[in-house]
Amino acid sequence: MNSTLGYKDRRLLEDVLQMRGGYVLDFLDRTFREFVEDAVGRNIDDPRYSTGGTSKANRLRTFWNIEPPRVVATLLMRLLQHAEETSTECDAAQLARCRDIAARLSAAAQVEEPLATLHEDTTLQALSESVNQELRANKPGNALDRLHTYTVRFLSRTCEANSLPVTENDTANGLLGKYCKHIERTASLEAAMSVKILKYAISVFEAFNSVRNDKSLAHPNPVLNAREALLVCNYVILTLNFIDSHERDRRQQARADPDPVSPDDIPF
Repeated sequence: MNSTLGYKDRRLLEDVLQMRGGYVLDFLDRTFREFVEDAVGRNIDDPRYSTGGTSKANRLRTFWNIEPPRVVATLLMRLLQHAEETSTECDAAQLARCRDIAARLSAAAQVEEPLATLHEDTTLQALSESVNQELRANKPGNALDRLHTYTVRFLSRTCEANSLPVTENDTANGLLGKYCKHIERTASLEAAMSVKILKYAISVFEAFNSVRNDKSLAHPNPVLNAREALLVCNYVILTLNFIDSHERDRRQQARADPDPVSPDDIPF
């Protein structure tokens, strides 16, 4: 996930960091490499940062493009501090705006795992791609309503695939409850703890119904703040992706290991 810095953000940062002519503040190549290494543990001389050019400014621009938001934010804060301490060209108002940019990046959405997108069901495919798009744009609150729709449809399809009864009135937590009972009955998970984790998720999914109704774009309500929305998205996505992976493995194993022949069927 890149840092998603906008055009105006970049222009302001480049002005404050004096990136005209390929430079970055008062750094030499050696001191710039040492500074970045100390700040975020990255080697700015690595060829992957030189795809847009080898100057210090171009390497920093590429760094902004390819590194996660919080890594970019950490380096920016250190660079802004250095600018304030060493540069006579620093404007206090511009510096404050740059710090706001870094703070926004620091709080940007960092999803633990993107929602699975390989589905034969075209609606699930479209929903998962839409959720991931919002998460990549650091807008987890905007993803909540579609993630809830995905959750209900995905669990409905999963239950149906396991011959479990499904009705149009089933809730996310109700569907997960049916699936958990199926998992226990078939003993398809190795660890009892895995079953417990899924069962604990039932109450979380019940609360997800309220978040969808009261704190998402599903209705004209204030959207849940980004930090909490990210927590909700991460928990729900990790749970659903685990179920998706387990079901895919189960189907693959069923294809590879057909039912054994009964001794009564052996012709001797």
